[in-house]
Amino acid sequence: MVQITRLLFAASLVAVGFATALKRTAVQAEADITSLTAAVTTMRNNIEGFPASGLNGALAIHTASGGVANALVTCTTAVKGTGALAEGDAKTILTAVQALLLIVQDALKQLVEKKSNFASLPGVGSSVLIEIHGDLVIINTDTVALNAALGVAASATPEKAGFDAVTAASNAALNSALEAFP
Repeated sequence: MVQITRLLFAASLVAVGFATALKRTAVQAEADITSLTAAVTTMRNNIEGFPASGLNGALAIHTASGGVANALVTCTTAVKGTGALAEGDAKTILTAVQALLLIVQDALKQLVEKKSNFASLPGVGSSVLIEIHGDLVIINTDTVALNAALGVAASATPEKAGFDAVTAASNAALNSALEAFP
């Protein structure tokens, strides 16, 4: 009986340890949003350099898209782990997300404008369009998850409307890009 009690006690310590490790702070979520912004900026810079960068540029955009997707997942996990945001934290995160939105909108606008350049890459144009579509689908799915997590975390703050506006604007930008790359 004593061994069972010790085993249960040890198991409960492990469970508490895992639960504590998964709990995140708003500061960690803010840092992850900063990392996400850096990943999106890299992708946008690669898009800006295309078509002069040619096939290598298209590959760099694809690689950067993977970095954005990974950063979105990390950020979503952090926001979910943070729980309900205090009003001050919600303001700080909303400001960061609004700045990020401008970069996202610019990157997606440029991507759509350069569709014919991607399509005209010798021998690989149609494959590149398919890759871009796939990248956009993944980024869209991950963005929807992040926006939902932010909405839940900020639901009790006055900033909730701001997060809803960011969600609507990012959905519109991504849907426009997805329509351009069916």
